[in-house]
Amino acid sequence: MSIKIWASSTFALSLVLSPQIGFSDTNHVRSINHTVGTPSPFLFKQQDLEKRCKLDSNGQLLNCNEPPQIVPVDNTYIGELPNDKFGKSIAAIGDVNGDGKSDLAVLSNEAIYVISPGTGSTLSSATIWKRTNSSITCTLESILSAERIKAAGDVNADGIEDVIFVNERGANDHGEVCIISGANGNMIRYISGGSSYPNPHQTNQTLIIDKIGYDFDTAGDVNGDGHADLMVSAKYNVTENRGRVYLFSGKTGALLNYFEGEPDDYLGVKVANVGDLDGNGLSDIVMVNQTTDFLPKPNSVYLFSAGISNLLSGDLANASLEIEGPAYGSTTNDDYFGQPTRQAPDLDHDGLPDLALYNRTYAGARLIEFYSGITGAHLAQLSAPEGSTIYFATNLLTAGDANGDGIADLLVSDHRFDNSIDSTNDHGAIYLFSGKNLKCLSRIAGQAAEMQFGQVISQAGDTNQDSYNEIAVTMTLDNYIGTQDYQSVRVFNPELNDCM
Repeated sequence: MSIKIWASSTFALSLVLSPQIGFSDTNHVRSINHTVGTPSPFLFKQQDLEKRCKLDSNGQLLNCNEPPQIVPVDNTYIGELPNDKFGKSIAAIGDVNGDGKSDLAVLSNEAIYVISPGTGSTLSSATIWKRTNSSITCTLESILSAERIKAAGDVNADGIEDVIFVNERGANDHGEVCIISGANGNMIRYISGGSSYPNPHQTNQTLIIDKIGYDFDTAGDVNGDGHADLMVSAKYNVTENRGRVYLFSGKTGALLNYFEGEPDDYLGVKVANVGDLDGNGLSDIVMVNQTTDFLPKPNSVYLFSAGISNLLSGDLANASLEIEGPAYGSTTNDDYFGQPTRQAPDLDHDGLPDLALYNRTYAGARLIEFYSGITGAHLAQLSAPEGSTIYFATNLLTAGDANGDGIADLLVSDHRFDNSIDSTNDHGAIYLFSGKNLKCLSRIAGQAAEMQFGQVISQAGDTNQDSYNEIAVTMTLDNYIGTQDYQSVRVFNPELNDCM
């Protein structure tokens, strides 16, 4: 049964005024003197007892209260060509080359790279493999038109995480999806819009999928066959602007089922794998619809607890939770509620991660709303800090435990932030917030105009086997060679600093 929760503006407002949640008048953000390229003394901790403790000769854990030695990481990988948008999307895909260190998939306008930050400090020395349009077997325009890549899970069951990318305008504007091997970049699965499939909702009927690729993510192993599956949305696919989310088998490419919204729902404006929110060991799935201008209809966020029965039902009524935002045009919301939706730190301290939803009010305020992944209860609201821009929270993710309180923290970007160090614009910044009380712990700002530090942020995993996680951040090196701009990806350990 679906539980419908309305995002109460009164409750949220009472939280944001509390000095313990979000920002108060005495808890504004200030600049931090951090030079890009300088190693940071603080690193994200992995909550992994075996890595944080040493074993004696009898196999007993020793020194569990002492963290392992920190090995600083701070590498900047620069795109090969000017203005090639290197780093326009990043995905952590685990250990590809078997060296025990986490690796990254990085997208540019020209290629998809898999790099090993633990192997090399330059792009050429760190690249494990690279695929360009001429060396990938989806379609010629796929990479040039792709805006995002994501980790696909282990689609071909070879023990290595694979990579998804989409081209919403490919296949003659029908959309296309490509899954490539994380091990070598070879194509595993290609799905083209305009194709016909057996209709899971109607016996002996066919279904034509179309306009696919508005959003996408791994769905985990939906049907229990040992292969990661895929969800792809088609926001504009159906008459009456209903929208659909399709579930495809990673093993065979077959259409497992699909979800369809109501008229003017635009279901699938956002889909996301948000991790295990209910503690059953399986990743949970979110689907978001989008209201339209001047219609008194709210966005809804549907959360599906991972399990074969409800995800394969193709019925939104089987969602574990439906979180409904205020109607469009109200003082508390416009049509951005739930975009993006990510796993949140454990704000209610029940031992399970919660849910973070982006929200923007009709008046333009940028907010992050937090909900319990079990009950759907509204837990807190985080408002944009003073000096931030309308791009605050367009990228957010749960990081490791940055301040040592045992709770994972939240990382948020604002790539158009203007630093106070000079009168120029678009330095960009990333913010670190406590997962315990949402207090700002740190802000790291770009140190040059037009850098747009934080265009993309991603977890990088443990890239050097020191039991601590790093992050990856995209930025622009303005006039790097002459007057030419080069985009780059910085893999590093954020500093923990005061945000006063």
